[in-house]
Amino acid sequence: MGYLSGERVFHYLSFSEEIEVVGVPYLEIEVGEHTRMARTWPGGTTLRSVYHVTRNDHDADGISISADALALVNGAEILSYATGEAIDLTVPCKDREGRSQECVEHGPVENDRRHRVRPHDPEPGPRECTIERREALKFVGGEASVVGQWDGTPIRVDIVNNFPADRVTEDDLYELLAPIAEAAAVIEAELGYPIIEAGEVLPVPDGTPAGWDSSYDGYRAALARGEPPLVREHAQVIAHYLDDDAWFWDHWGGPPMVAHSSDGFTTFNARTMREWWDDRDDCCLGRWAANGRYGAVIVHEVFHLLGFKHPDDPVRAGVFMNWGSTIAPWLSGSKEHYVDWNDIDVLKCVFPEQAGEP
Repeated sequence: MGYLSGERVFHYLSFSEEIEVVGVPYLEIEVGEHTRMARTWPGGTTLRSVYHVTRNDHDADGISISADALALVNGAEILSYATGEAIDLTVPCKDREGRSQECVEHGPVENDRRHRVRPHDPEPGPRECTIERREALKFVGGEASVVGQWDGTPIRVDIVNNFPADRVTEDDLYELLAPIAEAAAVIEAELGYPIIEAGEVLPVPDGTPAGWDSSYDGYRAALARGEPPLVREHAQVIAHYLDDDAWFWDHWGGPPMVAHSSDGFTTFNARTMREWWDDRDDCCLGRWAANGRYGAVIVHEVFHLLGFKHPDDPVRAGVFMNWGSTIAPWLSGSKEHYVDWNDIDVLKCVFPEQAGEP
C-alpha cells in the first residue's frame, strides 16, 4: 500500500475555533529526504491541504509533519474569526493514554506508515534537466522572450492600468497581481532562488498610440510586425486590458485572458468587464470558479509566457503544466490556480540557478 506518482495526499488541520485566513498558508510535509509545500484552503475550523506526489518522491517509513509545519509565506496569517487576533499555532500532541501534551521532539505526524509513498518503477533520482529549456524557448519564440532573457534576475510581472476607471481601481489590480507574489514566494522557498516576482501597477506610458487597446486583431498584428504598442523592459511581463474579445471561446464570447507567449504580454480581454468582473459569468462558477475573477487566472497565463503548454497539447513544443494546479485546479479541489512541486521541478530546468546553462 502507499501513494504513487500523480496521486494526491490530503491533510486536514483542525483548530479549536473558527478561523479567518489572510493570504495562503502552506503545509510543509516531509516526504523521504524532501520537504514539500502543500497548499491549504480554509473552511470553518479547518485547513485542508493537498499535495500531488511526484515521480521523485519515495518514503518507505511514511510521511511526517513537524510541529511548526505551517508556513506563512508571503505574509499569510491565520486569525481568530471572532477576535481578529493571530491564532496560537502550537500543536497539541497526545500521549499513549490520549492525554494532551505539548509537541517537543516531533509533530503530530511522524513516519505515518498509513501514508507511505511508493517509489516510481524504476525508482528515479532527482530530475536531470535535458530538453526542458529548449522546449520552453521554442514555445515562446526564442531568445527575445522572457525565457530567453533569463539571467538570474527575477522576471517581473507588472500590470498597466488601462482598465475602465469607472469600474476598476488600482487596489483591484493589485488584487489581481497578488497570486503572482504568492507563487513567487513558494517557488523561491522550494528552489532557494527566485524566478518571478510581482511588480507594480503602472500608468499607460506617454506616447502610446490612440486606440492601441481597442482591437484584438489589430493588437495581434502589431505584435506580429514587431511593433508592440507597449515597450517591454528586459525580463518583464506586462498584463493589461484589451477592449475586445479574442476568438470565440464559448457561447458568451472570448476568453477572459490570453497569453501572447512570444511577446511577453498577457491581456485581460473585453469579457473581463462583463459578468466575469462581477463574478457572475457562467463560464466560471461552481466547479470552474478558478476561471473567474478570484481564481488567480494570471498564474496560468504567466506560465504560458514561461514556456508551459496545456498537458493535452501533444503537437506544439513547450513543457507541460501540471493538472490540478497551474491548469484545471478544480481537479485538486482548488478554486484558484497555484504552483506546486510538479510545476517547480520543471521550472528549475527552464530557469536554472546558474543562468546560461543549457
